[in-house]
Amino acid sequence: MRIIILSALLLCCSGPLQAQWVPAPNPPDGVTSLTKQGNVLFAGYAGLAGTGNITKSMDEGQTWVRSDTGLDGAAVFSIFADDSILYAGTYSRGILRSGDSGKNWIPVDSMHHYSSINSFVRHGKYLYAGALDVAFGLVIKSSDNGHHWKETIKRDYLSGFVYSLVINDSFLFASA
Repeated sequence: MRIIILSALLLCCSGPLQAQWVPAPNPPDGVTSLTKQGNVLFAGYAGLAGTGNITKSMDEGQTWVRSDTGLDGAAVFSIFADDSILYAGTYSRGILRSGDSGKNWIPVDSMHHYSSINSFVRHGKYLYAGALDVAFGLVIKSSDNGHHWKETIKRDYLSGFVYSLVINDSFLFASA
């Protein structure tokens, strides 16, 4: 797989993009990321004080309930649903996993030393995450559903946050 680092990604369309936006009736404040697992929506939050939580909605965003046992108030920068496992990328707590639809979150021990985990993407057997370690960005990957991780892009190539990841064919794009 080839990895491409982008400072900005611009997409051009041949015509105008049509969309109907409707405000959520009870939008939670501070949403940093959203994901869907089955018919359940999950939202990750990050507050200004470095704290956060995860909530879920089972009625298309009409109501939201906390679903963050084990998160211990960590700010959530990214949340990702991958089959039956949910992943939360946090500030200061690394990656947490949930195998019970978000009821309980368990930290992945090897991830505590990263400052923040900002994005996730799956490609084949690999799960990738965009991370920040002190002042350097990096991309890490796991081949065992997030139990163990290793660096894919060394810190020397990136500075600052890896904000998002996307796969296109055999290319992994990282915005930094």
